[in-house]
Amino acid sequence: MENNKKFGTKLLILILVIIVGLQIFYKIEQNIFCDQLFDMEFPDEITVVEKHKVRGKLNGNGNSMDFLACVLVKTNKTKEELELMLKNKDFNPVRKDKEEEYNDVYREVVKVNSVALETELLEHKSVSFEKLENVADFKGYYALIIYDGGYTSYFNIS
Repeated sequence: MENNKKFGTKLLILILVIIVGLQIFYKIEQNIFCDQLFDMEFPDEITVVEKHKVRGKLNGNGNSMDFLACVLVKTNKTKEELELMLKNKDFNPVRKDKEEEYNDVYREVVKVNSVALETELLEHKSVSFEKLENVADFKGYYALIIYDGGYTSYFNIS
């Protein structure tokens, strides 16, 4: 009886260590991926307003792990100019274990028209721009997004 208790306790501790360890692993992956966009140097005409990062099952079905970084900016630049700026920046994928043809990070520029980010990339989660809550005119606001996903999710509680 005493051995069963000790075994059960050790098993529970092992399971908790694995769960917590994987969450730390995913958080590190997320931070490294998102910092590529967050640490990007922007021209003077672009003002960074807010930054967001999201991980987990973001869209579609299945059990994959997705990562998204978003920077809300205010600028007089056009959407096309912002898209070209993102296109010309090299972003590393979250993991290099994917097939070579899928190692390109997806980039998107979204014209922001409300407090909520509207993109097909966020089907199961959402991003809200707190600094836009009292804004009536959304002229010049854009969300710059990088996304990488489809990775095996070993265990996800995010």
